[in-house]
Amino acid sequence: MNAALAPSAYRTKQAVVYDRLRDAILSGELAAGERLIINDLAEDLHVSPSPIREAIQQMQAEGLVTLIPHVGAVVSPVSSHQIYEVFTLLEGLEIVGNCIAAERMTAQDEADLRAILREMDTAIATDDTPRWTTLNRDFHMRVCQVADMPMLTEFTGKVFDRWQRVRLTFIPQVPAIHFQETQVEHEAILNAMVAREYTHLDALTREHNRRALARYSAVLDAPPSSH
Repeated sequence: MNAALAPSAYRTKQAVVYDRLRDAILSGELAAGERLIINDLAEDLHVSPSPIREAIQQMQAEGLVTLIPHVGAVVSPVSSHQIYEVFTLLEGLEIVGNCIAAERMTAQDEADLRAILREMDTAIATDDTPRWTTLNRDFHMRVCQVADMPMLTEFTGKVFDRWQRVRLTFIPQVPAIHFQETQVEHEAILNAMVAREYTHLDALTREHNRRALARYSAVLDAPPSSH
């Protein structure tokens, strides 16, 4: 990681360092198990060691960094518990968000969401997994905008940040058919929102997240392939 930080007149150096390192972990630039050597990071980011230490402590509290005796700070691996936590939290947030969005949805909101789903279909057809995953986040965040609940949007965004690590770790091992199945689920959820079928919407949202959890958990629990 070799990029000096851009100056900011409104944010502390520690906050800028924290965001840079956190983004590097979530994007996979800093891989699971990679050592975080304070002096090297300070040199790369053109800062003193102090904001690096503070950022590492903050990320340790979030579970993104692990301190190992005689080794130091390393990027935490993605565990089965983290996968469970991501999809369980998304389930709760989306049950609330989808319901409120259904109450407040306009014809333009529906058109915007269907346009995102069409783009996702195109990404599947062209085998563009990175594009599909970006659009998947866009779809769910657009639902949060329809619900017009800033705290819901903030928390959902944070959980999707964690999903980013899960995605980068496991999506190459998830069969393509699952993306098509997920699209069917998205269509059903949107249709239920438009029709304001709240009981059905609740059930679809739960099923959507629990199926996603099962897909990723199956990859994590699968025995290594033999050659």
